[in-house]
Amino acid sequence: MCEGPERISDEPGSIAFFFHREKASQGIVNFQLKTLAFSIEINRKKKRMISDKVNDPKATIVDVRTPGEFAEGHLEGTINIPLDQVERRIDEFRGMSRPLILCCRSGARSGNAAAYLTSQGLEDVHNGGGWIDVRAMKNS
Repeated sequence: MCEGPERISDEPGSIAFFFHREKASQGIVNFQLKTLAFSIEINRKKKRMISDKVNDPKATIVDVRTPGEFAEGHLEGTINIPLDQVERRIDEFRGMSRPLILCCRSGARSGNAAAYLTSQGLEDVHNGGGWIDVRAMKNS
């Protein structure tokens, strides 16, 4: 049952406006669903693009986890440059073949590293996310 219009504010100097609570909440839900669908589609496209980059024969994959984490498991052929060494090893990154895919455990550290490298003028640098995700994309 839809109730009638509802007054929002009686504050002095405020603009009073009316709305149908039920219609407004339906609009919000529809907006949220459309936003979620758009976000999911963007993520799918981004994953496809990253997957294509991971499988590019010229790609360099760099894992920015600690040496201990890297030793526990990594994608074969991956270079380990821990996040705390990225800044001082910038010239090494500049010499790497592109595309450059960065990964870590969850994608957070590799996202930070990708943002830093991009801010330093490196191009075709991508956050691959977690190394297990990158491994799953490899030759998929």
